[in-house]
Amino acid sequence: MSLGAATRAAILVALGALATGCVTTNPVPTPAPTPTSAVPTPRPDPTARAYVVRPNDTLNRIARRFDLTVGQLLTANPQLTDPDLLQVGQTLVIPPPGAPDTSPTSGGMSDARDDFTDPNEDAATGEGYADVDRLGVRRNRGDLVIELGLTSRPPARIDPEYESLLYTLVIDIDDDGQPDYRLKYGNDGEESGAMLVSLEDRGTGAIQSGDAFPGDFEVRGSTLVWTVDLDALGGGARWRLAAKAERTFFPGGRADPEQETTFDYVPNQQWPKPNPRWVELGAPVGSPAP
Repeated sequence: MSLGAATRAAILVALGALATGCVTTNPVPTPAPTPTSAVPTPRPDPTARAYVVRPNDTLNRIARRFDLTVGQLLTANPQLTDPDLLQVGQTLVIPPPGAPDTSPTSGGMSDARDDFTDPNEDAATGEGYADVDRLGVRRNRGDLVIELGLTSRPPARIDPEYESLLYTLVIDIDDDGQPDYRLKYGNDGEESGAMLVSLEDRGTGAIQSGDAFPGDFEVRGSTLVWTVDLDALGGGARWRLAAKAERTFFPGGRADPEQETTFDYVPNQQWPKPNPRWVELGAPVGSPAP
């Protein structure tokens, strides 16, 4: 088949352009790179924060500083197997407000009425204001609130010439079965017969009373209420309590050898007797918080 002159001319022009590299072509677009799926980096809860323990810090002070409870700190920091042993420079997680608080915040025990004993541990009779019927304890932020219920309201003043009245609370903070602190409320032995409150550190022998008492005390009807700063109780997170009411009556005055003494305990079997029982509050020492 013969080609026309015009056709042959067009072919020759095209071949010449190829030989000189002057062919214009539409470039093929380069596809955009496919993004790789990166593994997201885990981020801590933005509402929590880290805190580095400073000198003189206690768990109670840190909790109060961030408006938390000791139980919330223990829950957020399960590595604290002994909350009384913070190390300077140790890092703690400070959870947000409303974080879980799994340690108990209150505890209590009732006691039978008219269960007095005399110094020989025989049954006896006594006054209602020396008859304990309930012991309760709760943690309220940086304080321990202890309530001792009686069957009748105690007198505001008692003449020490004829009567001695003393309410004692013992507190164990390290699960060794021995009281570490002792709270007292009783008449002062002076002529005024005023009732006074005090806190004794049994380790050091230091006693805080009057204006130096680290908290508050009040009589609400037939209930005695102590509110004690937790730092004054070692700043820990575990407390075991027992209470005693002791009344001695001198019918003929103190110079007369005749006297009548009654005791009432809650729990009834307690320190210093064998196998003490306690009202308990807080996470067990030596165990991580749940």
